[in-house]
Amino acid sequence: MHSSKLKAEALRLRVEERKSFPEILSKIKVSKSTLSLWLQGYELSSAELQDRRKINGQRSATKLWAKRPAGDRESHLSRVAAVNNLNSNQVGKLVEAVVLLRLTLHGFQVFGGVFDCERADWVVGFGDGPFLKIQVKTAKRGVHGAAVVCLTRSHDRGSKRYKERDFDFLVGYDLFSDKAYVWSWAETAHLGSSISVCTDAVERWDKLRR
Repeated sequence: MHSSKLKAEALRLRVEERKSFPEILSKIKVSKSTLSLWLQGYELSSAELQDRRKINGQRSATKLWAKRPAGDRESHLSRVAAVNNLNSNQVGKLVEAVVLLRLTLHGFQVFGGVFDCERADWVVGFGDGPFLKIQVKTAKRGVHGAAVVCLTRSHDRGSKRYKERDFDFLVGYDLFSDKAYVWSWAETAHLGSSISVCTDAVERWDKLRR
């Protein structure tokens, strides 16, 4: 299709159907910069953008709660989060808070990252021992219901595998079962992009005291 016809169709989708930028881009095969230029002066209203964010949040929540494991009973926290349609970002904040609570209850001193570039979510200390960097991740359910914890971090060019200096311990939290899994860096170093949850790692906060 000629570029003028593509532009006309893009404007029609925006003006008549009030489609969002990603929706138009999926239908009109042009570059993001070209589409952005075409849509200048035809922006969605603040109310429309807010509705889009709400819909996207609900879609994210649907994915989060779609898969249910066969064995574990759903936790109260998971049910409340599902009722309130928390999106992935909100769940991530919730998971960090739950892990912070557990660390505090187990007697650890918990601090935020010392530097802005610090990748660890928490820095903890216990007694006279060294300070440890803790990376917190949300456990995700695979196609067969088994929970796995991602060993990669978001990057401006995709995803990147964590390196040894990024954390001393990884804590994967499964919201559905309300269980935390604790691994040292050494236990994850030989693995690829994820680690499966296992009974040996459930609530193993004692590893941090060794």
